[in-house]
Amino acid sequence: MLALLNDQPILVLDGTEKNIDEAVQAFGRRTDADPAQVMNPLQTAMVIVTARALADRRLGTLSLRERFGADVARLRRDDVESLATPQTELKVGDRVLIVTTAPRMEAVRDFFGNSTRGLSNLDWISLGTGMALGYLLGMVTIPLPGGASFSLGPAAGCILVGLALGAIGRTGPTVWEPSTEIALTLRQFGLMLFLGVVGLAAGPAFIETVFTRVGGLAILMSAVLTALTAALLIAAARLLGQSVDRTFGALAGITGQPAILDYALSRSTDARVTEGYAQLFALIMVVKIATVPFLL
Repeated sequence: MLALLNDQPILVLDGTEKNIDEAVQAFGRRTDADPAQVMNPLQTAMVIVTARALADRRLGTLSLRERFGADVARLRRDDVESLATPQTELKVGDRVLIVTTAPRMEAVRDFFGNSTRGLSNLDWISLGTGMALGYLLGMVTIPLPGGASFSLGPAAGCILVGLALGAIGRTGPTVWEPSTEIALTLRQFGLMLFLGVVGLAAGPAFIETVFTRVGGLAILMSAVLTALTAALLIAAARLLGQSVDRTFGALAGITGQPAILDYALSRSTDARVTEGYAQLFALIMVVKIATVPFLL
């Protein structure tokens, strides 16, 4: 951010120590001026992105400096704070640290939305359209040799459509991604319903089977396969240089178990946990559905 001190231009930098050193060498030299004195004409505020027109827009395309004389210094998403760059894409629910003069701050807040109530507004059109497309995709039946057939079903169909729409981000005025708060709420509510329905449906059969010889062998085999899968996944993640958080999420995804994801998120709020889960869960789900007709 460019500021003036005693009619002398001073560049206020925000970044890593390495990047700041490189910028100092490129622009001039460090000053001994008090940062508070330099920033005195400026004001900083954390603003919530709730204007849906800004979803998936890059900061560099917003012309904030030309419009408001403002800069975005940092961005906070999913409890992860990072430096903002011109290539940073905004999402509904992001928190951005704005630096501008006091008279212009209110206009900047209005531009980004900055509405707490806006975080809870669910776009029913995008949600309903996505679910309808997922159900339609799941109903498509592909004939197989020998008179068999294959279909994704509504669950896998909605997952694939969700992945596609999430990658697209928005289509004209329609934003396919909900805000972070809504996504987290739906995920917790969905996990509660999933565990409750599975428990009610499998409870009687579980009690009848678990204490038999077949049940014991099934539990033992499941434990061995899960341990082997986890060991191979952890080894591959270390070989590829993946973080512990992403590996934790990938383990939940490869087992197809949302309860493991919930436990992982209770141990870490890093967004890479969810990313690792999303990257493998859909793939493993489709592989399972695709292989079942050939196993029967």
